[in-house]
Amino acid sequence: MAKKFGISTKSVSDALFSIGMRSEQNTVTILKDGKLKSKKTRMYVVSNGAVWREMVKRYLAQDSEPKEKPDNIPECPDVLKAKRYHE
Repeated sequence: MAKKFGISTKSVSDALFSIGMRSEQNTVTILKDGKLKSKKTRMYVVSNGAVWREMVKRYLAQDSEPKEKPDNIPECPDVLKAKRYHE
């Protein structure tokens, strides 16, 4: 993502951390040259429901049309939930 925008990975991480996201490591298995290999990856996640609601409220209040109200917050997508996510 940083490369696409022409900025450093630290800048991306700092920006995501500033809005409430956290970083987790995960190991994924990939098929490479006919063999299964493990690779560590870093994921940016939301730690809990309160953080998610605060993040979404902040941006809905700024950018929403009048019919969209900050109290109508969508659920956090599973792909963004931390391993130990809780409401």
